[in-house]
Amino acid sequence: MQRLHTIVRLTFCVATMFAVTFLAQANPEQKPAIRSKGVSGHDIRIVDQNGRPVPNGVRSPAGQTVDVQVGPGFSFSPDTVNISVGDT
Repeated sequence: MQRLHTIVRLTFCVATMFAVTFLAQANPEQKPAIRSKGVSGHDIRIVDQNGRPVPNGVRSPAGQTVDVQVGPGFSFSPDTVNISVGDT
């Protein structure tokens, strides 16, 4: 009888810890428990073929969309992209 009581009490404790750990974070009115405090390490600078910063301009209707992804090792893939005036 003592062994059954111990097993029930241990099961209740584990279930309570599970509920407190996972269900306490499910409240939508609170902010997330884990918040990223990291800051982006690099800014993207757009320069022309001579290395000068490009001013903001109007998009060309015939412009091409360039898709860049973060590849293995947190590097951009493709590494370099040629973007013409009006491309996004």
